[in-house]
Amino acid sequence: MNIDLDEIDDGGLRFSEENYYHQLSSDGEDSENENVVEDLDDVGDDETNRGGKGDCENEEKGVESKEYGDELTNEVTNGGIGGGFDSEWLSLLQGKNMKMLRLEDVKDIGFTSVQQAEQFYSYYSYIVGFSTKRYKIEKRHVKGTEVIFRRAWACSKEGHCKTLKNKKQVPFVLKVGEDGNEKAGTEKSKGKKKDVAREIKYTRTGCLAVMYVKRDKDTGKYHVSKFATEHNHGLACISERHFLRSHRHVSVQDIAEVLALQEAQVSTSVAYDYLVNQAGGQEFVGFMLKDLYNKMDANRKLNTEVGDAQAAMNWLKIKGKEDPQFFCRYTKDADGRLANLFWRDHGSLMDYEAYGDVLIIDSTYKTNIYGMPLVLFVGANNHRGSVVFACALVSNEKEDTFTWVIEKFLASMKNNPPKSVVTDGDEAMRKVLSNLMPGARPRLCAWHIGRNVCQNVKNEEVQKKVGKMIYASHTIGEWEEAWQSLIVEYGLENNTWMSSLYAKRERWAEAFCKGNFYGGMCSTQRCEGMNSKLKKRVGKFTRLLDFISRIFRCIDRLRDRAASDKFKSKNHLRKFDTHMKALEEEAFNTFTDDIFLVIKGQIRM
Repeated sequence: MNIDLDEIDDGGLRFSEENYYHQLSSDGEDSENENVVEDLDDVGDDETNRGGKGDCENEEKGVESKEYGDELTNEVTNGGIGGGFDSEWLSLLQGKNMKMLRLEDVKDIGFTSVQQAEQFYSYYSYIVGFSTKRYKIEKRHVKGTEVIFRRAWACSKEGHCKTLKNKKQVPFVLKVGEDGNEKAGTEKSKGKKKDVAREIKYTRTGCLAVMYVKRDKDTGKYHVSKFATEHNHGLACISERHFLRSHRHVSVQDIAEVLALQEAQVSTSVAYDYLVNQAGGQEFVGFMLKDLYNKMDANRKLNTEVGDAQAAMNWLKIKGKEDPQFFCRYTKDADGRLANLFWRDHGSLMDYEAYGDVLIIDSTYKTNIYGMPLVLFVGANNHRGSVVFACALVSNEKEDTFTWVIEKFLASMKNNPPKSVVTDGDEAMRKVLSNLMPGARPRLCAWHIGRNVCQNVKNEEVQKKVGKMIYASHTIGEWEEAWQSLIVEYGLENNTWMSSLYAKRERWAEAFCKGNFYGGMCSTQRCEGMNSKLKKRVGKFTRLLDFISRIFRCIDRLRDRAASDKFKSKNHLRKFDTHMKALEEEAFNTFTDDIFLVIKGQIRM
């Protein structure tokens, strides 16, 4: 599957963030569903509305959620929500019940900036229990500088939702088809109608609560010119204030903490539970789970503005600048989309030069958002641990694609082919390896052979005997005799699958593979083991940039394990208790501890 650079930003998280930015003329007249959105640095990041289906909502702003009483007290102003404010409204409103404020109480307050006025109204709305939005703005030029002359904030339920004019709306209901399954449709749809319809929710009620401020020409301060406090809807109680949209805010610190947890493979929902536990409850976090999803999605889009594929390429280019021996190649399709990608770093090159005699190739893993097969080049080190030589993401598993991948692998390894290659039996890969690595001894994965035997031969006795013949240490003559005896005994002379398996016997039977070095490996299980580790870190929604970075982290873990094995091998002793203690001691001093245990096992046999 190809990566479309023009479409890669679509989809992703379950919650999508929609921004509604509406402008209105500077005439100052009321207009439904229209707002001018201005950046106010002191209030915080803009939070977008995220409502139910059919909502016509505007941007809301607020302060961090925290529980306070109705009166403005010293405790609140010194250490609470107003503790960071430096304005005269703190002293003028000291001790007053915020829910009972009227225009007479606030008209003498002089706000030094629009941001300060917004902070006040956000605090007031939080105490009363409603959400706010930026409503109207009027700008004028004063001595060549544009300044805000009037500004207004309103209850988020101001205005009414727009409806489709001159169009009849058909109710959207839930149907039950003839097969008993629920189906979405309209009243005209066929099927039995359920009693309950899925109706659209509207949040706008035409509330008139609003605050206007006007700039004083002489002092430059802003004074309240209108302060309407009547609401035509219910207000949030203390236990419900953390649901108010304008008071939900995901801070930069929250994003950084969640990103750090995601690096450790912690999901967004689990990270949210961690933040809730830290804060002491849902009401003290300051935002909801869907707000966190939206913010993380926006952060991801910000980091991949050029597209997921290009972001991944940029990440690999940075790796290339950090590592002079880094090797990366890619191809594009006819539409300019990323088709194939190959890479390996300096550590993989060093591992291949040391342990590249035997190469395992597997291309069966497809867990990423684009369904692209991942080709792994894997081997084993002197501790019998897995090492990754290279990785490739390909658009398909055709012969031309594998030819390109193997060519790049040989080029990255200075045209030094391995002595033996173990594959899973893909015919396209076999042809490519025979052309590009003619000197490498091929071997089919013994595990795949055994699985195919179970799938194609139902006789359990035959399955057991063929399984033994995979690993039996016979001579070629003995093996041929045993095979013919098996075919005759169970009447398999006309079995085409068994005939095809016999034709490939030189690539899977131990009797024909003796004398060739495979490093104790006869299957692709090391690749399968690598895939199982990746499955814990990636999924079908994992994007290319995250997919590649997580592969690098898996490789780093393997290298750290190899360093740990090396350390342990040098810093302990073994008891020599076989009948060949001198040989046992020599093996211990010569080889690593893992290889020593293999030799010791052979001595005891």
